Amino acid sequence: MPISGGLDGWTRQLAEYAAFGIHRWIATNIFIPGLAIINPLVYLTELSLSVAFILGFFVRPMAVVGMLFTLHLWLGLYRHPSEWPWLYIFLVFVQGFFFLDNAGKSLGLDALLARRPWGPFAGDGVIAKWYRRLA
Repeated sequence: MPISGGLDGWTRQLAEYAAFGIHRWIATNIFIPGLAIINPLVYLTELSLSVAFILGFFVRPMAVVGMLFTLHLWLGLYRHPSEWPWLYIFLVFVQGFFFLDNAGKSLGLDALLARRPWGPFAGDGVIAKWYRRLA
């Protein structure tokens, strides 16, 4: 049982004001009945995004997750009378800049882990190549 009804309230707003009928249908028939499962997933997603951006760890993949998350909110609350839709576009751009500039590679953990000769992701091993491709 959630502590507050915030996610429930905004999910119902999403079901009412979504930009497209299919989005309203998904919110009404999948999100609202499955809120007990979706609530912790949304919390973990938002927590993961904030930790990744603060620590500079897996910034690029998490920026893509954040952009998709924000686009979902933008489309869901686009017609809401008290929401400003350009705020969501701004958030997509900010996270897009994190992706394009590879922000964690300058001062974050991504930079420390990619340095040679130490770190689990340094060198030419399979894990290191996978990490460099992803991050």
